[in-house]
Amino acid sequence: MRIVLDTNILVWAHAKARGPARSLLLTIVSSPEHKLLLSPFLFQELERVLGYARLREVAKLTSEEVDEYLKHLRAESISEMIFPGPVPPVVAADPADDPVLHTAVVGRADVLCTLERHFFMHLGQALL
Repeated sequence: MRIVLDTNILVWAHAKARGPARSLLLTIVSSPEHKLLLSPFLFQELERVLGYARLREVAKLTSEEVDEYLKHLRAESISEMIFPGPVPPVVAADPADDPVLHTAVVGRADVLCTLERHFFMHLGQALL
């Protein structure tokens, strides 16, 4: 399966995490049948969010641990980088999420995992 994890999932899938996001990421990366799809947008957004001091405090992450997590995600054995290019607007509720949806479409994802409710009403339209 080709899988896109939205930033809101990837943030809580770091090495110190113990919740469902971490379990999901471990399942994806441990199976040769699965491929995690990333895009420059997703990666930059993840890097930005993991840089928030409050988040690092709550997650008890050091700068080195964040760097190692990002390096791990970028490994070709773990993920495939998708380059959606310019994206037409699709997600009216939050246009900043359009690149996430386009990563899934251009990357021919089988699954897009997100906590954003507004994706659910637009995913079918984007795939038509």
